[in-house]
Amino acid sequence: DRGHWFIVMELIEGMTLKQYIQKKGRLSSTECVGISMQAADALYTAHRAGIIHRDIKPDNIIITTNGNVKISDFGIARMQSSDTMTVDACGSVYYSSPEQVRGGYSDQRTDIYSLGVTMYEMCTGKLPFVGNSVVEIAMHHMEGNVIAPKDMYGDISNRLNLIILKAMNRRMDDRYQSMGELLQDLRLCIKNPDGTTLKKHAREEAAGKTMVFTHKQMEQITKQAEKKKGQSARKKRNTEQVKPSSAINAQK
Repeated sequence: DRGHWFIVMELIEGMTLKQYIQKKGRLSSTECVGISMQAADALYTAHRAGIIHRDIKPDNIIITTNGNVKISDFGIARMQSSDTMTVDACGSVYYSSPEQVRGGYSDQRTDIYSLGVTMYEMCTGKLPFVGNSVVEIAMHHMEGNVIAPKDMYGDISNRLNLIILKAMNRRMDDRYQSMGELLQDLRLCIKNPDGTTLKKHAREEAAGKTMVFTHKQMEQITKQAEKKKGQSARKKRNTEQVKPSSAINAQK
């Protein structure tokens, strides 16, 4: 306007999810699923545009006065490219994924982990990992074992418990691979909250099917197999070299 640049932002009236959790102590499974679905849907839209939030936590999720969920603070968000996206800024350590605190590869599954931690806090009123220092908490994310939400509160639905644990898996490949997959299971959670299985997604279904490998894939598999074979052979040789000295010591 007349040579002046400015930003127009939506006025949102309500409270943060953090404030809402503190007010209620912990949320019911139904309410947790409802809020999670809205948050996941918003992040699904961002991910489709190539934007990774990287700082998902209850403080950055707003519940409006009419019950809608808004994602805020894209301050450390980044565009995801086909290249490896390394982390140069870490969100709140209580909600950060293992790959974030390690400073490694980051993609949409990073937001899935953080949303999983947020869901954990919603239905238990507690954080999955705490510690006396940032480093200690970070180590818990990388190596610690999380207590299942249902082990803490028996009224948490079976399916929601499984969804949270899958979203929070330390291994990126064992989490949901997209917000779309997470949304599918959250919808199932509404229809059948006491179910004990999750939906098999395309990647998992493909793992059990007969597949025709391309020539390039076969080359990669062969190289990996030869590499492992070489490692096993070197390990065997090292073991054989140790045995004679052990035997001499035993004779002495």
